[in-house]
Amino acid sequence: MAYAALAFFAFVVVVVFFLGRAGKSSGPEPEQAQEPELTERFLLGRYLQGIPGQQDPVAVVSCAVTGNDFVVCKGTVGDEIGRIARHTVTGIDLSKDANSAYCLALCWDDSAETRKAMFLFDDKRAAESMAHAALESLRKWQCPVQDQAAAANA
Repeated sequence: MAYAALAFFAFVVVVVFFLGRAGKSSGPEPEQAQEPELTERFLLGRYLQGIPGQQDPVAVVSCAVTGNDFVVCKGTVGDEIGRIARHTVTGIDLSKDANSAYCLALCWDDSAETRKAMFLFDDKRAAESMAHAALESLRKWQCPVQDQAAAANA
């Protein structure tokens, strides 16, 4: 009786092991498939418009920097809403409106056209510092991939 219970237990362990392996995909884990981020994410304020595929405004967006792209995400850890190749960025401009809000424009050349994404910083107490921090971070990492080491030391 003890041998039968031990054999049954071993059989269950083997079945569970193989069923667990069969359920896994042969591809890389999702976290392994992502590009490493070169810097901590920084805030881009409120997304207004301009990123292909993202029609609606987003209350708070952040930016991650990878080897090739600026990756714009909802919130600080949310879903990606768009990617902009760092080497295609042609302009980064910051302007202030009459209400002390700051508007950040990020321009780049897509294969088909010139694009412009708009971000708004309108927090009365922190808009200026947040907008200038975003501007500085974008300009620092705007460089092409081969100049990455120089940007990291700047």
